Amino acid sequence: MNLNWKLKAAIYEQGWNQKAFSEVIGISELELSRLITGRKVPAANTRKEIANMLMKPEVDLFDTANTGSELMH
Repeated sequence: MNLNWKLKAAIYEQGWNQKAFSEVIGISELELSRLITGRKVPAANTRKEIANMLMKPEVDLFDTANTGSELMH
């Protein structure tokens, strides 16, 4: 597992907590937690939604080595 510190930091820097942010982007808090802890790889549309809400490029939030896998979404 690879903790995604960039994603976690960006969420909190924007003033969100995990529960509120997950509701706004339309995923469960559990799913967001799994994305942050690296237990789940986000689908392309989820990555895009997260990046848009945080006003950051996807490459600033997600490890590009893991974003090609769409098996776990």
